[in-house]
Amino acid sequence: MRTRAVASPWDCGPLARSRGRGPAIRRQWLMPATALCGVLLLLALVATAHAAQAEDGVLAAAQSALAAGQPVQALNLLTGHPGVARPGLVRLVVSRAQLALGRGDEALAALDAAVAGAPPGAEAWPPALRGAVAQVRGEALLARAVQHPGDESAARQALENALRQPGDGVAVDRCLDLLAELARRAGDGALVERYAGALWGEWPRSAYHAHAGVLLARQVAVAQPERARAILADLRVSADLPAALRLDAVELLCRVLLPRRPGECLVVAEQETARAGAEPGQLPLYRALALAALDPDDGRAALAALTPALAADPAVAAARARLDGGARTLTAAQRRERAAAEAELGHGEAARGLLAPLIAEDADALALFVQLPGTALEPLATLRSARQLPGALALGRALVLAGHAAPAWVLLQPHLGAATPPAVRPTLLYWAEQAARAAAPDQAAALRTQLLACPGTGEEIGLAWSDEARRRESAGGDAATAWARAAAALPIVHPWQAPAAWRAARAWSEQDDRLAEVRDLLQGPAWAGDDADQLRCRFLLAQVLERLGDRAGARRAAASLRERADPAQRERLERMIARLQ
Repeated sequence: MRTRAVASPWDCGPLARSRGRGPAIRRQWLMPATALCGVLLLLALVATAHAAQAEDGVLAAAQSALAAGQPVQALNLLTGHPGVARPGLVRLVVSRAQLALGRGDEALAALDAAVAGAPPGAEAWPPALRGAVAQVRGEALLARAVQHPGDESAARQALENALRQPGDGVAVDRCLDLLAELARRAGDGALVERYAGALWGEWPRSAYHAHAGVLLARQVAVAQPERARAILADLRVSADLPAALRLDAVELLCRVLLPRRPGECLVVAEQETARAGAEPGQLPLYRALALAALDPDDGRAALAALTPALAADPAVAAARARLDGGARTLTAAQRRERAAAEAELGHGEAARGLLAPLIAEDADALALFVQLPGTALEPLATLRSARQLPGALALGRALVLAGHAAPAWVLLQPHLGAATPPAVRPTLLYWAEQAARAAAPDQAAALRTQLLACPGTGEEIGLAWSDEARRRESAGGDAATAWARAAAALPIVHPWQAPAAWRAARAWSEQDDRLAEVRDLLQGPAWAGDDADQLRCRFLLAQVLERLGDRAGARRAAASLRERADPAQRERLERMIARLQ
């Protein structure tokens, strides 16, 4: 669209031109006088602009110093700044600098300094800054709470106010973390779960995410042990977890696992003890207790080797009493669980020795045995346990992966017509279909149709839908729906989950009525990691959130991509972030 040229407001020429035949003297005086007024006004405005620019430059320098961990420099830069005299960004930076120095009283004084003619309290501040002011107030009150215990309640109220009116400068994730910690101190489990749960679920890239996970897992460990286990298992694979927080997380994970999964507890305790080195905390205690649950002889030896401080734990006396009154030989269940732990720890021969006496009759033992490296598979097909569903399924899968489709089909085919439990039917159908492609091609299509009709989620269902999506792409059909089904079914850690999600999202993102669906599809893989497909999901998520009106969420997603972008991508991101400010 073409635009009309508009004369500059400082263009005095038209004012100087006479519109009639007035005296020449009038024109002679009018031109210099008007020009002089214009020049003086322009000089005044330029001077004001330079002064404001200089002040803004000082403010920017102070903000940079504060962000770099130099609060004293930030205070020095803002000393005498005119903005200190009124509620605004300058005064907020001063208060934050005082807070960074641990001066809660001074931070509050900077927020609450009287201003002539201004309303008291928060109403004196620009609306866009009131959320940030509430956050700083809450943190300042917490800094004073050591000497003023009553300040914790006021701090909680201020931080809740910050969440209710987020604006420029409100760190929502930090507010949630502080509120969760305050709730823990107050013994309010419902609020711990509310705030820590929101931070854990909605801020996966936050610096406070791990702390929220530990708080949430500790809160739900008794009532929801599997939920706690899943949270702590996610934390355990985090590469950048601080050592102290990691030790808290893995000790809590061992405590959750010990009653129901002593083999997994043993694995975590041994692996994390090796990682922790000289500061293993209570991990040796959990290792000994896990061994006591799995093997009487090894358990007694591990309990006897504990330090006096760890041996004083009441659980040690209880474990010794149980061992003294129990059987001295391992049950089949103990052998299987101990063998699974040894296999995960890389002790393949120890696992083989535990399982070998069981595999002829025990299908669950056979299922573990076939996973051990170096196992000869085809001779195992003659065992009685290989005709039972758990054995047939594990051995059939292993044979398919080894390229032996015919014996795998012989094992799996008899179970297809049986009343297979719904939990394992997708797995059976998937590996039977894989075997049938080579051993019984005429039956493969029907098995694939049955598999695609299975409800729920799981790796096999997701892989089947991935295959279906590629088939539809080749045929020119609706692949997006198949990719979305694959993304929804596959575990978040599966390498095909993110590619499936962005393929579906890319196809649906032009349909305004599907944007919420696309957002939900992308949320998981977008924040699950930093590989190329996950970053692609995050960028698509930023675009979708912007179109849905969630500017803060879109800005957060876009900003998280900066350091991983090449120059061309970074330029595009910066334009997007500027648009979202």
